[in-house]
Amino acid sequence: MKKKVLSILLAGSMLLAVCGCNSPEIIADQGGPEEEVVEEVVEEEPVEELVEEAVEEVDEHANTISDEAKEHAKAFPAVDGDLPEWRGVAVVDKAEFAWPWASTVSDPALVRDTKDTVYKEAEVMEISEAGYNFVRVYLDTRYFFTEENKVNLDHVGLDFVGDIDTYNEIQYENLDRLIEWCIMNDIHVCLDVHSTPGGLMIGGDEEASREGLFTPGSEDQEIFVKFWENIAKRYSDIDVNALSFNLYNEPPFFVSDHDNVVYTDYAAKGEIPDSMTFYVTDDDNDVYVNLMNEAIDAIEAETPDRLIFVDMLGYSRFGLENLDQLHGNNMAISFHLYPGETADTEVDSLNLSACKKEAENILDGYNEFATENNVRWMLQEYGCANQVGAAQQNEIVKAIVDKCKEYGVPYAYHSFNGTSFGICNIEKFTEDFITPGATYEETCAGHKINVELRDITN
Repeated sequence: MKKKVLSILLAGSMLLAVCGCNSPEIIADQGGPEEEVVEEVVEEEPVEELVEEAVEEVDEHANTISDEAKEHAKAFPAVDGDLPEWRGVAVVDKAEFAWPWASTVSDPALVRDTKDTVYKEAEVMEISEAGYNFVRVYLDTRYFFTEENKVNLDHVGLDFVGDIDTYNEIQYENLDRLIEWCIMNDIHVCLDVHSTPGGLMIGGDEEASREGLFTPGSEDQEIFVKFWENIAKRYSDIDVNALSFNLYNEPPFFVSDHDNVVYTDYAAKGEIPDSMTFYVTDDDNDVYVNLMNEAIDAIEAETPDRLIFVDMLGYSRFGLENLDQLHGNNMAISFHLYPGETADTEVDSLNLSACKKEAENILDGYNEFATENNVRWMLQEYGCANQVGAAQQNEIVKAIVDKCKEYGVPYAYHSFNGTSFGICNIEKFTEDFITPGATYEETCAGHKINVELRDITN
């Protein structure tokens, strides 16, 4: 009996041991090592963050010049030191808003539509073929502040019909094309404000004083500065070596409301001084310099090293006394020269010897002024009207070019097209637009070009 009870007790113990071998409590009670519990970590699928992509702001007024042209412009001669050896001409298509060049006749029938002022690639090809590497582009700011359908000015001097907030994209895109064609033909472009509200170049009382443009704080000044701001922004990505700006063409002898003694005496005597480094009065200098500085600041806010030309007073013939007050980082000054222009009405009508001497003296004066003021200069306009005939025209122009070459100064002839000074007659080939006695050849575009004048001005 005792043996039977003992067997039952042993069997029960073994059963308990088998059933409880994996129990933590029993393991602890037994003093055995504790198993390390490993918690399995399940990686969650990454949640995509919604990142708002930065949308590049598109400038609706960005230029339409090709990347190829912009890259090509980088190979142009540098303009931050001595000026390149430019041999240039002027293009006058947009020099006067909706009006025939240099016309002072109040005849509505003469008013042009803007389609007559559109730049054409054939003209650039002619300029390149003729050997020029610089183009001064005459501009009237009214083209760019006026809607396309507002070009029917009835007479010279009509109030401005545009608006400072208007941006004529059609006109800007045509200017884009001209700049691109020139760049691709290795021609430097210089944009020149030839006319603007309050400061027209078309004649009459407004030209004599330019009162509107040179009245501080006037709407005319705002339009002038706004134009250069728009131009600077639009062409900020065009290399400075391929594109320069000429702020304002031929400011008059005086820009403030007073008599100018130097000019009055000079005009009364009708004498040509040995040196043209006369100064106008302090008031004139300040009014003019202040306006030019506003334009310079607007330009340099976009392109600090843009080459900027500033015309001298007295129709670009008299040096500024306070030249050092101009702000430009990369500035040069501009002079103009038209010897004997008051007598150039008939063939062989000029005193050739006197005119050549006049030209040489004036150029000596320009160079002396620039040297004394340690500033670069360019003869941005010069010429001789065709009425005097080929013999006298060629001699006078050659004397000017030879003197410029002597000083190492670049020069640009007025003009390539569209005037009685023109080298190439694009608009029409009539007695008014040809030089008596000159030899003409056909250009690549089928126009007539004055061979002698072309060769002399190169």
